[in-house]
Amino acid sequence: MPPAAAAAERAESVRAAARAWARAGLVDEATAAAVAARYPDDRVRLPRGLRTLAFVLTALAVLAAFAFVLTVGPDGGRWGFVAAAGMFAAVCAAGTEWQRGPARRADAGAEAATALLAAGFAGIALFAALDRPEVTPAMPSRCPRAAASSR
Repeated sequence: MPPAAAAAERAESVRAAARAWARAGLVDEATAAAVAARYPDDRVRLPRGLRTLAFVLTALAVLAAFAFVLTVGPDGGRWGFVAAAGMFAAVCAAGTEWQRGPARRADAGAEAATALLAAGFAGIALFAALDRPEVTPAMPSRCPRAAASSR
């Protein structure tokens, strides 16, 4: 995590604690305002509704791009799919780091979507790479008629 993002998360935790102390009556509003002034928010944050919308639209855009690459790209078989999923995992991870770092986003929705998609694409690529479709276990049939017709 970039140091600036870690400092921003720490400042948000301090502001949240000051707000909680003010609600509990442990400090007055002036003290909570002083804490908020001492630890300013330098990140782009969206309200819950817009954050959800940004998350959904970002996820749909990335998944549509992935489907487009799989549809239009050359048919590379299983390893082409693994490469595409791995590439999208790397691009989503880099996009998340860019959003959290230089773009100064936090709680904006899009960075959460790219982080989740990076993990998802990495898992899909790993599963597809480790899958062994050429090995099929011999499963005896439980239906005598099917077992007799397969001989």
